[in-house]
Amino acid sequence: MSQRVRSTSVAGSSSNTVTKVLPLIQCPRCGSSVVRLVSKQPASYGWIFYTCEHHSQDDPASCGFWKWQNEYELYLRRRNLLPLEQRGVVVPGNADIEAGVEVNQDQFGARIWRSMDELKLQLTELIQKIDLSRKNVLSDSQ
Repeated sequence: MSQRVRSTSVAGSSSNTVTKVLPLIQCPRCGSSVVRLVSKQPASYGWIFYTCEHHSQDDPASCGFWKWQNEYELYLRRRNLLPLEQRGVVVPGNADIEAGVEVNQDQFGARIWRSMDELKLQLTELIQKIDLSRKNVLSDSQ
């Protein structure tokens, strides 16, 4: 379920989502209006996305235009459709820095935690290899 917002004003913001007002354009696929929605799904609750008003998740024949907020901003940026005051805004986030897009703070935080978990796992594996090598060296020297 999603909340429909049909204007460029911010209709409530989630404390864990970076909220930005982006222009609503005509859908590039079918010419209808693009709308700003707020996700109500548990995994992405409060995240903002933009979609064609004729997009339906349950109907594969419906218009397929659908983008998370950072993807929509990048789409607008690449087509010079952002107002001048928004063209230079950059919020840190790995590859997003080069793309110049805003990062959803939940996604950015999740990426950092995944990276940290991967690094912890790699460090643990390296420590185990070092310990095994030390044991082998000690057993060879005796």
